[in-house]
Amino acid sequence: MHTDDVHDLVFAGISLALAYLTRYDAVAAIAATTFLVAGVTVMRQGRAKWRTMRRRALLDAVLVAGPGFSAFVVWTATSWLITGEALAQLSSNYGNAAILEQSGGGATGTLLGNTAFVVTAIVVLGPTLLIAGPVAAVLAHRRRDLEFLVAPVMFGSVLAFQAFSYITGSTFGFLRFYICAIPLAAIVVVQIFAPQGNPETRRTGKFHRSRSEHATAKTGVSAALVALSVGGMMVTGWAMLQPSLSAQQYALRYLFDENPSADADALAARRIIDSFSTERELAAYLDSQNLPEGSILVDTVYGDDDDQTSFDKTAALLQSHPDLKGIISPTTVGIAAAARYVSTSQYKGEVAVTGLGTPNQMREYVEDGTVAEFALWNPGDLGYLAAYAAAAIAGGDIEGEEGDTFEAGKLGEYTVGENSVVLLGEPFRFNADNIGDFDF
Repeated sequence: MHTDDVHDLVFAGISLALAYLTRYDAVAAIAATTFLVAGVTVMRQGRAKWRTMRRRALLDAVLVAGPGFSAFVVWTATSWLITGEALAQLSSNYGNAAILEQSGGGATGTLLGNTAFVVTAIVVLGPTLLIAGPVAAVLAHRRRDLEFLVAPVMFGSVLAFQAFSYITGSTFGFLRFYICAIPLAAIVVVQIFAPQGNPETRRTGKFHRSRSEHATAKTGVSAALVALSVGGMMVTGWAMLQPSLSAQQYALRYLFDENPSADADALAARRIIDSFSTERELAAYLDSQNLPEGSILVDTVYGDDDDQTSFDKTAALLQSHPDLKGIISPTTVGIAAAARYVSTSQYKGEVAVTGLGTPNQMREYVEDGTVAEFALWNPGDLGYLAAYAAAAIAGGDIEGEEGDTFEAGKLGEYTVGENSVVLLGEPFRFNADNIGDFDF
């Protein structure tokens, strides 16, 4: 804004490119910043000479947008080479569109209700904007300081992009999607203070401007801004604990609940926490299998615990991914349906099918070679362990408190875990060598 230094533009462009590689909604910030830079450059000699600055404005716009455009092209080309889809983050089976479809869509309220949620989310994440924003804008106008425009344009464009996406039903109503309100609020508070001195630059440009000197803010103003910021953080903290505003983050407080309650909010929160744990456990399991280099979890489909739906999903899965190497089904209905399809298809012996199933249900597919191995808890061992645990409590050997230990016969020693839970251990693996020993 002041230096007219080409190095500043290149640095800003590279930073925006890296932002795009982090989240695709940085496209909005790249576009908005490009227009801001072009607008500032074209007006550097005043309105009367704006036509003479058009070529320079175009060059400045290319410098700031070029790295981001290059990142977009490289990312898109790489996506196409690897997945066959240019914008896989949006269109693939793991992309935004697929997630929306699987979950029943994004925003489902009215236009007014969705807009109200967006405004509320921005306000609770950056409550100081309500007061500091207008004050900083007025002061910047009086100082003729264009630096004030940078933060609202960059962060505001991302917030506008997210707001439009949610209101039109293209994304979810997650509070974290509006997190740019936090750095925007912090920068606006800082901009209430008059900038002192000129920014350092490697090479001052032809049209540089020196900052005007202004008095610094008084102590009372500084104290008021500190109090405003502290109050803003308290508002944001409160918002993160509200299920209606923060559908994911509010669950975190239940991690510190020493006496878990059974109310609806607590149960819903624990389900959210457990869902993240399941994903981590599945990822850890896949990592432990030492799969060949380049192995990819290509798709997630839902059979809805229905036999025919699971059968049809298996057929569609193999048609979409003919080089698929394995199917993992966490439900007894799903694994049986998948095995039934594979057993009569060209993929028998080529595609591994495993997951959770019962011996009687899976016996046919193990014996004909469709399934090499699957898992399930062993009800005999579960009953055996439960009997020993009950005997230990009845005999006064343990009180059921976390950390208590007891002997469970042939199963060995067990330790009582959190919430007085005793885990049997790894699931039992059924294969051709032992499936004949079970009848359930």
